[in-house]
Amino acid sequence: MVIVDGDGERTMMGYRGASEALRLDRQLIEEIEPDWVHVSGYTLLNRGQEIGLAQFIKAATSRGFVSLDLEGVAYGARSLPLALEGAYVFCNLDEYRAYFRTNEVAPLSHPFTTLIKAGPRGSYLIRRGGMRRFRAFKTKVRDTNGAGDAFNAGFIYARLSGFGEEEACVWGNACASLKVSGSGPHPRIGKDKVEALVRGRLRRPSSRRARRYPPPPA
Repeated sequence: MVIVDGDGERTMMGYRGASEALRLDRQLIEEIEPDWVHVSGYTLLNRGQEIGLAQFIKAATSRGFVSLDLEGVAYGARSLPLALEGAYVFCNLDEYRAYFRTNEVAPLSHPFTTLIKAGPRGSYLIRRGGMRRFRAFKTKVRDTNGAGDAFNAGFIYARLSGFGEEEACVWGNACASLKVSGSGPHPRIGKDKVEALVRGRLRRPSSRRARRYPPPPA
């Protein structure tokens, strides 16, 4: 159930239902051999799931990229498993402040890379005790529902396509910008629109401007 107030703020109340039976099995990693594994924090609401998560993510990082979104668990007292070494941790500003118990966005020394989705402030990349902010694209905001997921998708696509983490943050910001400029939770953004925004932000000397971006991975 999602409750929306007059200012557009959303409060979500969920019932786990059959999801309680989900278990993260590392055998799936060995069978599927995925290029990227993304875990929603809501999965950790299952009792005892954090134990299996550590083994699951360790197996996944040995095969490819791994990411975890703190949605749903940021406000609890749990600790992230040490097996997150080499993984990406996504969160918004509120989740960041709640989970890491700090009001200021600052460099943190963790074995994982933290990506903060900060709305009109853009995004932050924190890794190995260093931090960098990436400006948001100017846009008229119509609907913020799904902006965080759009950022995740843009970042993941860019990394899988061979771009570095800094460029991937710009891709994430571009996807989020196009998402909030439209209405509804699932607008058709289109790769061409995202690519156009990214080209303008990451302008290079003429010899590199003609760089072609690969199609989304299957």
